[in-house]
Amino acid sequence: MEFEDLLQKLNDHGAETRIEGIDELYSSVRQYGSVSAVGSLRKIFQMFQKLLIDENWEVTLKTTTLLEECTSRLGSDLENCFALIMPAIVVNLGHAKPAVRKVSLNCLASYVRMSEDLESVLMYVLKNGVEDIEWKVRYQSLQAITTLYAIDPTYLTSRESSAKKVCESIARHLRDENDYVKRSAKQVIDHFVKENPQFYKGIIKRLPP
Repeated sequence: MEFEDLLQKLNDHGAETRIEGIDELYSSVRQYGSVSAVGSLRKIFQMFQKLLIDENWEVTLKTTTLLEECTSRLGSDLENCFALIMPAIVVNLGHAKPAVRKVSLNCLASYVRMSEDLESVLMYVLKNGVEDIEWKVRYQSLQAITTLYAIDPTYLTSRESSAKKVCESIARHLRDENDYVKRSAKQVIDHFVKENPQFYKGIIKRLPP
C-alpha cells in the first residue's frame, strides 16, 4: 500500500478503518525493520498524536502497542519522535480502560530502556502526570514511577540532586486532596526508602515541611 493511502486510512472517520490502517502499519514496520522505511517519520508521529487521543479506545490501544514496537526501530530519531507523543502517553496512564493504562506504561518503560534516559522520563511524568488536574492521572502516574524506577534503581542514587527533585515532587502529594493519590504518594516514598534506606531517609529528612 502507498504511504499516502495508509495515512488516509489512519485518518478515516470509521474506527474499523483506522484500526485496519494501524494493523497495516504494524506489519510494514515489522517487515522493513524500521519506521522511517515506511514513510515520513514526521507525518507518522503527527498521526500518532491524534490516534493516542482517539475517541475509540481500541484505536488508542493498538496505536500504543505499535509505538512500543517502534521504540527499538527508531534509532537516533527516538527522542525527537517520542517528544511529540509523550504528553498523550502520560495522560493515558490514567485512561478509563485498564488495557490502555497497562500498554501506556509498557511503552514508557520500553522508551526508557532504549533511550537510557530514566531521569528525563521520571521528571516528565512527575511534571505532567503527577501534577495533572485529573486525580486518576495523578494516581496512575505515581504508580508508574515505581515501575520506571525499577528499570534502574541505582540511577537516582548516583544523582542526589535529581533524587531530591523527584522526592520533593512526590512528597507534595502526601497532602493531595484525593485520598487515593495521597496513599499512592506514600507508597512510592516507602518503596524508595525500602530500596535504599540510608540514601532516601537522608533526602526525606531534608525536604521542606
